[in-house]
Amino acid sequence: MKNKTFDAQKTVIKVSSAGIACNVALFLVKLYIGLSINSISVFSDAINNFADSLSCVLAVICMAIVLSNRKKGSGYVNAKIEQTLSFILSIIVFIVGLYFFYSSLERLFYPTPIWYSQVYFWVIFATVAVKVFMSVMYHVYAKKTGSSTLKVMRTDSIMDSGITLVTLLSFALTRFVDFTVDAFAGMAISVFIVIEAALLTKSSLFGVLNYVGRERRERFEKALSSSGKIKSITYNVVENEKVNCYVEFSESVEPERVADASEEFGIETHIIQS
Repeated sequence: MKNKTFDAQKTVIKVSSAGIACNVALFLVKLYIGLSINSISVFSDAINNFADSLSCVLAVICMAIVLSNRKKGSGYVNAKIEQTLSFILSIIVFIVGLYFFYSSLERLFYPTPIWYSQVYFWVIFATVAVKVFMSVMYHVYAKKTGSSTLKVMRTDSIMDSGITLVTLLSFALTRFVDFTVDAFAGMAISVFIVIEAALLTKSSLFGVLNYVGRERRERFEKALSSSGKIKSITYNVVENEKVNCYVEFSESVEPERVADASEEFGIETHIIQS
């Protein structure tokens, strides 16, 4: 079992490394095109790809830490390291999204000409195909390894394909309309990035702080109290929705009743022996 887990973690590192290479290449291509044609939406899309490459770097770092720290009881530390790095990265992405929203808004009030190129159109279209290929790659290896990280990357790649299609549409429409389609597209992309980063920031911060909602916590502890008097209870948020709970009772309890409460509230409960 340990060997399978070890191999899965190595696979995640290899796939994430491939993701870094692809996203950096997409970033450079779109950055060059965005600057060449003076398009804020293409430029914003390029920055989104750069943020994706940072996410892949984060995955590689975290998996490398996990591989080097496989001692008993190190799972908690590894989870908190990943959540802390994710929190820092999400704040950076959030700030970048706000900056490009401002840049797009400025472009809306002070429009500048965009130079359409048939060659650049097809190059950007090809980047959509690359993102679709990456989503398929992440999906295949996510099923093989069971990695939640690769599942997130798969979803992100699918959404990025949609963002680039919107960018491509705005680029094509600049030939036929006078108003600043590019600015609106840039604002739409920026809003999407900001919302995505805000949600990631929230979930990773809750993970770092081991925060569980008050209502959920109170109802869960009330259900546990029916099994016996609680002496101490500690929560550990492993992922956005996955919560582990370590509880010590002042008296003996029936594990079956604790298991029922655990299943009802989706909290994995571990009973600590006094």
